[in-house]
Amino acid sequence: MDAAQSQFGDDLVGTISSSWYLPDFEFSANRMFATSMRREFNSAPGLNAAAAYTFGAVLEQALQKLGGDIEDRQRFTETLRGSEVFDTIRGPVKFDERGNVVGIIFIAKASRISRSNTALLGNEPIKTYPFVSQFWTYDPKKFLSGQAFSREYPPAHYLER
Repeated sequence: MDAAQSQFGDDLVGTISSSWYLPDFEFSANRMFATSMRREFNSAPGLNAAAAYTFGAVLEQALQKLGGDIEDRQRFTETLRGSEVFDTIRGPVKFDERGNVVGIIFIAKASRISRSNTALLGNEPIKTYPFVSQFWTYDPKKFLSGQAFSREYPPAHYLER
């Protein structure tokens, strides 16, 4: 790697972000998935690939529970929504009463990660929050009864005009 390449992304090092998936998180299923993606595509897996693979794990478990019988759509949907899958590449997932996924949210710091004698830009997990829903810590009924977000709400008192 030349000097210009080694500096690429250095301005991001140290920034904090959140995500539902990190390619370098140490789940056994993820180690295999991320290694295969890097080998086949010479790139770390992104969120789209992770989402498809995670859905595949949920679907596989539901199909196993049903013995492959998906003719009864209501039973199939109930089985999917009732799934709690522990061995996915993003960690354990389950679904709330609205059918939305509930899972780990990672807080990460951008850093240089050594891989194959190369310092690559990556995200190092610094904190995890298990089973986070779309409502975080808010009461869902109260949250949904509130005003919808718009340009006027919530008020942005400190926004430059």
